[in-house]
Amino acid sequence: MQLNYLPSIQQYCLFAQLDTINMNIEEYYDRGTERNRTLIASANGPLLLVIPTGKIAPADRFYKAIPIAYEEPWQKRHWKSLESSYRRSPYFEFYEHHFHPFYANKQFEYLWEFNLALLETINKLLKLSPQINFDPIAEKFAYPSKINPYTQVFETKNGFIENLSIFDLLANKGPDSTNYLKSQI
Repeated sequence: MQLNYLPSIQQYCLFAQLDTINMNIEEYYDRGTERNRTLIASANGPLLLVIPTGKIAPADRFYKAIPIAYEEPWQKRHWKSLESSYRRSPYFEFYEHHFHPFYANKQFEYLWEFNLALLETINKLLKLSPQINFDPIAEKFAYPSKINPYTQVFETKNGFIENLSIFDLLANKGPDSTNYLKSQI
């Protein structure tokens, strides 16, 4: 399974069912994957957040070696986007102190480390405790193609938007997020 940046709700539907998650950080890193991008709901519709990565020789482009680039203030922009998109959601204030540290300082050298720390934080908030293993032959799973709609912050303006980040579910459903995830499969 891939270790992604703020994984999609569909990916988390699968996480909620598993006792063990095998992640592959040994595979070749392709730009444009969910490893460094996530989708959130903004007032103007879906908004893509992308973590910039450092340059690395093509022969060395394995996920475990991909550095995060801090030359531009991406953390500040991502946090402002999350704040402006979810400040009015029912549970943003309940969870913001768990996420803000990820956007306040440069604490991770590699993308996989940042994503793993976020995943562990989200799992604690959802009260999920799968064992996470690193395995170069990690299984590939099919995520649910459709999820049941839930109330989103800008739903009256944009309609229900699928395939958003788990952050959207947490901000909108709060403590009921785990029950929602488990009911999808």
